[in-house]
Amino acid sequence: MKKLFCLLLSAVLCLCFAGCELWEEMWKKNVPPSSMQPTTYYGVVQTIEGSDEKLVYIDGVGSCDIPAYEKETITFKEGDLLVIEFYNEDVQIMERYPAAFAKPADYMAVVDFSFSLTWGIFGHSSYESKTGHLVKTDAAGSVEDFTTTYFLTPQEKLTVYKTLRDLEMRSYPDTYNPTAGIGSDPYETLILSAKIDRIEKTITANEVALDDATSKKGQRFMDACRTISDILENTEEWKALPDFPYLYD
Repeated sequence: MKKLFCLLLSAVLCLCFAGCELWEEMWKKNVPPSSMQPTTYYGVVQTIEGSDEKLVYIDGVGSCDIPAYEKETITFKEGDLLVIEFYNEDVQIMERYPAAFAKPADYMAVVDFSFSLTWGIFGHSSYESKTGHLVKTDAAGSVEDFTTTYFLTPQEKLTVYKTLRDLEMRSYPDTYNPTAGIGSDPYETLILSAKIDRIEKTITANEVALDDATSKKGQRFMDACRTISDILENTEEWKALPDFPYLYD
């Protein structure tokens, strides 16, 4: 009798363990992405020169084949920002060119991302990512001579996206001065706008002193704006524009 009981108990335990494994497998396949802690990659769709093949550029990985995604058809174009998630912690990437993920993605989507920035003395410089419209200064007699078109490289776009995501723009008021309490003449104007999927936010900072911010939060905002403006001011397109017509002491 005791032997029969032990056999029955063993069978029940086996069924429990099998059920747990089955439940875990079903959970991994069907749970919404937001309910798990996936391994997440952000990348920008790019093409190889002389080819229509689309790849995705990922920081730390480089150019990579876009992984298969079996749950739905994703339509994307060059320059789109992709979020790619794997529910398995052990994500294997094959070391070749272009690199490739060893398994299909568990979740993938295009992130609707765009931004604009106004910066510099009195806010004379500006950039709009959707159109690539880059203005070195609108204080000149002929603004067209100081205007060009520039679209960010995949690496630059990822840098800006991560900078704005980490900034947590919604934690700032719409009108904000990171140098509150101090002033300068001339001063700077900073207007930072971003759209990430359904979230849109604009932070307007007028009469910003040409100095450090007066708080850590203010310095994060100024550093984010500086990261973007440094990228733009170091492009060949910006450098090809005429020198500023006015200099300020």
